[in-house]
Amino acid sequence: MWTLRIAACCLAVAWLGSSGLLSQSRNQSRAVLYEGARLIAGDGSAAIENSAFLVESGRIVTVGTKGAVAMQAGAERVDLTGKTVMPALINVHAHVGYEKYTSAQGDSRPEHFTAENILDHLQREAFYGVGTVLDAGSGALDIAGEFLLEQDARKVPLSAQLFLMAGIVPPNGGPDHILIRGTRPLRANFEVTRSPEARAAVQTAAAKNVKHIKIWIGDRRGTYPAMPHEVYDAVIDEAHKLGIKVHAHATTLRDYKDVLRAGTDVLVHTIQGEKLDNEVLTLLREKKPYWTTVLGLGDRSELCDSNPFVEQVYSAKMIADVRSAKPSDKR
Repeated sequence: MWTLRIAACCLAVAWLGSSGLLSQSRNQSRAVLYEGARLIAGDGSAAIENSAFLVESGRIVTVGTKGAVAMQAGAERVDLTGKTVMPALINVHAHVGYEKYTSAQGDSRPEHFTAENILDHLQREAFYGVGTVLDAGSGALDIAGEFLLEQDARKVPLSAQLFLMAGIVPPNGGPDHILIRGTRPLRANFEVTRSPEARAAVQTAAAKNVKHIKIWIGDRRGTYPAMPHEVYDAVIDEAHKLGIKVHAHATTLRDYKDVLRAGTDVLVHTIQGEKLDNEVLTLLREKKPYWTTVLGLGDRSELCDSNPFVEQVYSAKMIADVRSAKPSDKR
């Protein structure tokens, strides 16, 4: 058994490589004084240029400007000049483990979903300042669950921390046309056709201590099988009985209205190509769901802008492939 737990935010350092501050402070027993960085506290206050902050046993205990924070006896001093320090981001909508980042069109495959590739994705997230990643219903629970056990035992190299949600879909439905090439052969999602199967899937996820479930709503304008209304009603009802939050992939005005009425907790994506009407606005005010978009960290399209920060996480072959591909071929 493994437990889904949401970790507290740590600090991330924007520099070449993943979070260096995290790697030094996580196992640091003695005090460390970090100096010279641009510090963004994350509380709405102005950034502190040329900052100093003291860390004891992995916790920040004093924050100020360089020269104003006293150096303790026996403490280590670390120069972060030229770096930016900020609270680590939380990515609540990610799909990790299937891509190898070798082609512009995407290369999602079931054989890619290994502990090594999951870790590669999490280290990419850490590179961009993400400390916690919630996989959005695409992970194969058994494989990813073993990874979580290793992660909790501190046997995994430092990276963003992974948490899981279960995915419930209609047969041949769920993740997009690229991701599904990896998820379906692994049976990563619960495929259900009737309400009793939906409730059983939720109960199975609950038995694994999963606290989040994702459903994919609608037919994506006629391109995908749609989950029947009574099925996602059952998912949401059973999930709430068991204290599980439900995330709903929805992109049309009708789907938003339907899933809001059904009581979803989180809306994934936005309404595309339609104007919001008074009915959906009223439902949003009444239901007050959480909402999440996609961070798009290291998105392939950014390679076309010759952004050197993005280019650091891709091979030269991948960069050339993206830039030579037609716009319609890019995700």
